[in-house]
Amino acid sequence: MFTIHAYIAFTMDKLIQSIVRQLQHIVSDEICVQVTDLYLAENNNGATGGQLNTQTSRSLLESAYQRKAEQLMSDENCFKLMFIQSQGQVQLTIELLDTEEENSDDPVEAERWSEYVERYMNSDTTSPELREHLARKPVFLPRNLRRIRKCQRGREQQEKEGKEGNSKKNMENVDSLDKLECRFKLNSYKMVYVIKSEDYMYRRTALLRAHQSHERVSKRLHQRFQAWVDKWTKEHVPREMAAETSKWLMGEGLEGLVPCTTTCDTETLHFVSINKYRVKYGTVFKAP
Repeated sequence: MFTIHAYIAFTMDKLIQSIVRQLQHIVSDEICVQVTDLYLAENNNGATGGQLNTQTSRSLLESAYQRKAEQLMSDENCFKLMFIQSQGQVQLTIELLDTEEENSDDPVEAERWSEYVERYMNSDTTSPELREHLARKPVFLPRNLRRIRKCQRGREQQEKEGKEGNSKKNMENVDSLDKLECRFKLNSYKMVYVIKSEDYMYRRTALLRAHQSHERVSKRLHQRFQAWVDKWTKEHVPREMAAETSKWLMGEGLEGLVPCTTTCDTETLHFVSINKYRVKYGTVFKAP
């Protein structure tokens, strides 16, 4: 009577049997019970999902929940299911997580890893061949080399003038902390930084000196940029084009424009004089 459309009703009993079998497996298998309990516990902590606009605030909790689930199912396939509901539509994503860890008991491999970590942490273990190669073909940007050479010349000048005591006095105003930690995972080539471990260096007079030199530095940078603009304008922009540009900014000499009045006022912004244009329309049109 239903022809090919009877397929859904004909297979409904098999579908119900499969669902009941899976439910029975969930409540009877030990791993499934532990995963269910973990989900209920993490759900109370807000680590099992929520609004999309608050996903970034839950990232640490969700990552911790995922690591706990991977540890429970380290010997089995672990799938990550995500239900995304947006504008009345629900999307399901399934991701197979890699819970296998490559562990090698080979002493040669362990020794190689120890040497690798030691060379990474210690910069003084550069081989003579590498130093000779870098001396012939240094991998540095020219501007960085100019800065380094300038600093070296400054240090040599200080040593000649006998200002070593002054440099030591300047170092007394510096606060520094060296507590950055990282961990290496054997045979996985992964380095992870430890949370809440950091390095910092702060000079106590840095903020005061920055306020004092802010005006001088701003003007110097603006003069350099303005000199480049003037040079480029002189080479590529004729006088007629510059005059047309000024007329266009002031709304002069153009047909078909809305009746308006344009004024140009000079203001100072960040220690630099700028031109601020204001347009005043007639009574029919309103200013944007």
